[in-house]
Amino acid sequence: LEHCKERWSIKGSSHTPSDFSSVNISTQHLVALEESAKNSDNEILQLYPANSLQQGFIYHALSQPTDDAYRVQLLYDYHFALDVEKYLAAWQACIEEYPILRTAFNWEEDIIQVIYKKGKLQYKLHDISDLTTQQLRDQRIIEIQQEDRMQGFDLTKPTLLRIHIIKQSTEYYTVLKSDHHSISDGWSLPILLDRLHQHYQ
Repeated sequence: LEHCKERWSIKGSSHTPSDFSSVNISTQHLVALEESAKNSDNEILQLYPANSLQQGFIYHALSQPTDDAYRVQLLYDYHFALDVEKYLAAWQACIEEYPILRTAFNWEEDIIQVIYKKGKLQYKLHDISDLTTQQLRDQRIIEIQQEDRMQGFDLTKPTLLRIHIIKQSTEYYTVLKSDHHSISDGWSLPILLDRLHQHYQ
């Protein structure tokens, strides 16, 4: 016990490679990952191999870093007054519930998924209610979407998801959800949005 306590205080690690039997990882690399997490006030909960599709996404991101092919965007509307504070809290609840929303990747040895204890929602708020016509508001939303699409994701850090909440009027909000395809697909999207709205309600 004293040895383990000392190791934790010096190395900053509470795991050994045998704790993650599904991946091949060296002790040195594991310690480095855990020290990096600790420096970010986070903690590694689990390591898994990246599946073949995720490996392809990572290869693409590394070989063509400016390409936006796997940055997935979705625009959807709320025709009521959105409580922004509660809506953001609902998203954070989803991040806490679903490990994939706290997942990043590492490829220094094998390509692996790194599931963290914490994930933080990236978001921006936009108030375009002062624009006088729907045409102007639609154009501004297109600009926000294009600006977001030019912004990549750091695949080594959670959360690979961000949203833009766009206020068109008191009772009309548009949300732009943007994520990297490595953490979501068309099948999981309705499950996630349904759970989001359950948390919001």
